[in-house]
Amino acid sequence: VPSIKKINFHMKSLQSRSIHMEDKATKKLADLYHDSTNPVSNRIDLQARSDYQNDWLNLINSFFVSGLLIAISIPSLFFIAFKNLLGRRM
Repeated sequence: VPSIKKINFHMKSLQSRSIHMEDKATKKLADLYHDSTNPVSNRIDLQARSDYQNDWLNLINSFFVSGLLIAISIPSLFFIAFKNLLGRRM
């Protein structure tokens, strides 16, 4: 039975993909130290900010899809119930 309670569509921005591509490469200890102490904007903060934006976009997308499915299902349920009531009277 398919599970329709959870929407399995997740978006990941290009910014997140490009920032996380660097994670796959091995880093020296000096590079990791520089990333964590760089006063401008370090890579870890950029990753966190990008992941935070992706979480909000996924939440908004989930609400939109769920609302769209509810907007389609409620009128169809009323239509089916009305059709069954008319079928019983005749």
